[in-house]
Amino acid sequence: MRALLQLRRPSRPVTLALALLALLLAPRRGRAQEIQFGPQDVPTVFFISKSDDGSRVDYGMRLAIGCYPQEEEAIFPYWREFDPPPPVRTHGLKWYEFLAYGVTDQQVVRRSPTGVEVKLRLKQIDRDLFVTTSRQPDGKCRAVVRTRIGDVPDAELLNAHVTVGSPVRVAIHGRDPRTGRAIEERL
Repeated sequence: MRALLQLRRPSRPVTLALALLALLLAPRRGRAQEIQFGPQDVPTVFFISKSDDGSRVDYGMRLAIGCYPQEEEAIFPYWREFDPPPPVRTHGLKWYEFLAYGVTDQQVVRRSPTGVEVKLRLKQIDRDLFVTTSRQPDGKCRAVVRTRIGDVPDAELLNAHVTVGSPVRVAIHGRDPRTGRAIEERL
């Protein structure tokens, strides 16, 4: 009977795995690290807002002098929180939020003396996005995103809005570069 009541001591790998799982699931104390931007960075290339609160996921771009990417994966998502106002707060995504807002792939497809074009693919928006950087007269970098929106093949993407509910609805907002008119596509 005594032998039945004795618990086996877990092996070292099992103990380490359990400790790691506990760290991942433990509640975080304090505020998440605020996102910092450099002088050439573009804080918001485009964003995804949602209907259930005043937060949104912005996609920023880290750029060096000349408006070239600082790193291989220069475009990154982060939270921009507006509620409660002020001030606006920013912080990185949690690991599980990358499933909804993460970047699947990004690669420089063209370089020029004034900037680059980056092909970007998001995990949950099934289309290629092309981000073109350029230097403005004031020396700051600008980034414009182009993609197909509705029947406009080379539209400027401004944002996407997710209506949370059943079913989830997504609206892509942009501008027709030929006419300047606002366009929208519902997915």
